[in-house]
Amino acid sequence: AIARARKEGSLEGLTFVAVCGPRHAAPVAAGLKAAGLPPESYRVLAGLEDREVAGLYAGASFSVYVPLYEGFGLPPLESMAAGCPVIVSATSSLPEVVGNAGLYANPRAVGSVTAQLRTMATTTTLRDRMREAGRARARRFSWRETARQTAAFYRFALDREQRLALGETPRTIRGEPVPQPAPAAHEPRPPAAQRAKAWTRQITAWWRTASGKAILLWAGVLALALAGAPVAAAIW
Repeated sequence: AIARARKEGSLEGLTFVAVCGPRHAAPVAAGLKAAGLPPESYRVLAGLEDREVAGLYAGASFSVYVPLYEGFGLPPLESMAAGCPVIVSATSSLPEVVGNAGLYANPRAVGSVTAQLRTMATTTTLRDRMREAGRARARRFSWRETARQTAAFYRFALDREQRLALGETPRTIRGEPVPQPAPAAHEPRPPAAQRAKAWTRQITAWWRTASGKAILLWAGVLALALAGAPVAAAIW
């Protein structure tokens, strides 16, 4: 798509910078060369530190991130936070992250990506508008809010498992009310001490499993984030 847009003249005066992990540098460079791009028209940078990536975003005309699948979308989010307009795939989680603050392309269609490259590269007013929209969109995301919502989900899940362990029926399943049976006279609600023992047994059982350890370790990371401690994320 980049080679096609360059042949059209849409990328005149722009240098394409590919940022990747060290083990991907050679294949990426080979792919750009095979696409017919002259060496002076691109750079492949591998193993950059976060501050270096942030500097590239801040100085770029726009960024392009068009994977076939994405679990969340940190690269375009960081790009928007730096005031760099984005072109992303119209797939998976990216529309939810980018919203109306970017241009979308079909990652399986070269023509779609080429068209969006042409539009973004040749429309200064669009880039200016996307730059401001991206900054505003990025402000809606933060590690503190991520930690808060994730902790709330784990509290809900743990409470639900505890109630199930005690023989209670959850009040809702996937948002739908569940009819609650009338309590039997011969089955009183367990006292607080018994509920505490059930909770302890549940935690002990989880800790003996790999998934339980992962949940508790992640809870530790969330506690640090909620306390304001710096939490680093590797994205490249």
